Amino acid sequence: MSAGSHDTGAEGAAEDREPEVTADQLSLVRRLRQPRTIISIVLPLALLALFVRSLPGFRLDELPDKILNADGPLLLLAFTVFYLGFPLRGLRWTWLVRRTGFPLRVRDGTEIIFLSWLVNCLVPAKLGDVYRAYLLKINSPVSLSRTFGTVFVERILDLFAIVVLGLAAGWVSFRSGLPGEVQVVFAIGVVIVIVLAAGLLTMRNFGRRIMVALPVPHRIVEFYDRFEEGVANGVEGTLMPSFGSLLSQEEIWEIYAFVLSHDRLE
Repeated sequence: MSAGSHDTGAEGAAEDREPEVTADQLSLVRRLRQPRTIISIVLPLALLALFVRSLPGFRLDELPDKILNADGPLLLLAFTVFYLGFPLRGLRWTWLVRRTGFPLRVRDGTEIIFLSWLVNCLVPAKLGDVYRAYLLKINSPVSLSRTFGTVFVERILDLFAIVVLGLAAGWVSFRSGLPGEVQVVFAIGVVIVIVLAAGLLTMRNFGRRIMVALPVPHRIVEFYDRFEEGVANGVEGTLMPSFGSLLSQEEIWEIYAFVLSHDRLE
């Protein structure tokens, strides 16, 4: 056998040899100290604690009877409509994320939306939206601040659509004239939309100038730049009323309940 063949065989054997695993890599203590491991342990425990804390406010013993006595076809229809809404929300958020340059699949976006919805049911202040951005960050090479921008603009579009549909529902329900309390609610909604629209315009045209002029660290300015990119790419080229009309199920039912409650009072 020639020397060249011997060298080739040695190189092939070296390539086939698996990399050595050190004792430190197998250390359970080292793995438990990793931030990802800590979060994966602490977060489920926190969600379970919040769930147990909320149990005293529910009468779980009455729940089976209420389900059994409900109208079966309507219950099945409500179940179907509720869960069919998740792919629509996933499609909307996927479209926003793709505009930032990351090719997120609709299936993955829908799965993340579903998990974040679970968190929203257990924790206050819509923290599920924060969890949504975190899930995308740990599962893909995307910027967390840019992802926050897509979540932020999604909520802005929701508010725009809620106010528009709420005004339309009020116009249909209160044909004889809007009560004073309802006028105040509608006025607050219109003011919020105007403020949000002005904020988006300011962010788009003067945001970075303002951030540079402020005495903030350069790292904060970089975070803002990525956040603004996520917001701007989501809004740019988007028809806000039509795109924002892809509301969540709870938002649609809130508007419907508002109209229905007035009809019953009459």
